Amino acid sequence: MPIVCLATLQALLSVTTTTGTIMAQVNAKNTYLHAILSLNKILYMKLPNYFKEFISLPSDLAEIKQQGENIVLHLWQPLYGSKQGAHKFYKYLVGIVKSIGYMVSNHDPSVYYWLSTNGTFTVIASATDDMTMISDSNKTSNKLQDEFGKDLEIVKLGPIHWLLGMSVTRDLEKRTISLSQEAYIDTIVNCLGLNNAQPATTPIETNVDLTIGLPHISSTLLTPTEKTHYREGIGSVMYALMTHPNIAFAIGILSQHLKCPTTTHIEALRYVMCYLKGTKEFTLTLGGDSDEFIAFTDSDYTSHSHHRSISGYACYLGSSSTILWMSKKQPLVMLSSTEAKYIAITQASKKVIWLCHLFTKIPFLFPIFNTPTLLYRDNQDAIWLAQNAIYHV
Repeated sequence: MPIVCLATLQALLSVTTTTGTIMAQVNAKNTYLHAILSLNKILYMKLPNYFKEFISLPSDLAEIKQQGENIVLHLWQPLYGSKQGAHKFYKYLVGIVKSIGYMVSNHDPSVYYWLSTNGTFTVIASATDDMTMISDSNKTSNKLQDEFGKDLEIVKLGPIHWLLGMSVTRDLEKRTISLSQEAYIDTIVNCLGLNNAQPATTPIETNVDLTIGLPHISSTLLTPTEKTHYREGIGSVMYALMTHPNIAFAIGILSQHLKCPTTTHIEALRYVMCYLKGTKEFTLTLGGDSDEFIAFTDSDYTSHSHHRSISGYACYLGSSSTILWMSKKQPLVMLSSTEAKYIAITQASKKVIWLCHLFTKIPFLFPIFNTPTLLYRDNQDAIWLAQNAIYHV
């Protein structure tokens, strides 16, 4: 599931439940080996390098190999990294959770929940073979893990402290959860050789336009090797978005130039990395005492040479917990700022509606989503357009 959704689950539970709520983590072993491929699904793979190095081929195959023929393996079980493997394991996992009485969310298929008649509950959020279990007590959590252990070889990792490269710190007194990627940021900064670089104070320079062909953009294209490093750098920095929402705009701008990046673009990427280096100790703190769910949305208007506006939104639980965000180039050229801001409202509304539908299906935990959500917008024309279809003519 999206890590933002998982963080949202944890934040809401910090707000809407008691400080006794248990958050445990479980990892399943040999994830993709729990299914057999259908007879009409035929997959082949090359011999792995380690097979050639440490295992001798049978005599009949060795003779074929000496004749210059290629040898491939016919897979009977899906392996890690294959689309079939992920799909098969998901179906296997859903079969397990349904067999022990859990419901699968209709709005996020990787969220499962269960409520007993006496008020005990469990919510599971899965990311392939990593699962976070949120329960009312240790007894409920342990019972669930024992049930899983009957069909899966699992590792009980105990209370959650580390998840998908993030450090998770919980403050029971303040009812908050803090997410940090300091160790991950140190790793990618080291990989790009920026250990001694001066930290930056902003993710990207103000009023920057990185469109190729402008006078201030270098005409020197990156070499194939440098282009690969640029793309890898973009992918690495994107993962830091989970705890640093304020780099979303910068990454959106740089991601538009993956095909033909120049030296200017790779310097801008290093600038983002320097910003992350200077703010690596910052944490994304979720939860607290507030029970208000609000959203803000905005857009610019043709501030770049491609004449497409940039939409953005942020959803908050209370005044300080950012649980959902986005910055994205709009697909069409708008003819007015009103149209650009109306598109931004549409994109934010869809995400708010999805989030509300996701959590209202678990009403015993999330009553906050049973009330209307405030979506703030600073353009009156766009607001009128959204509220009354008469303004379309």
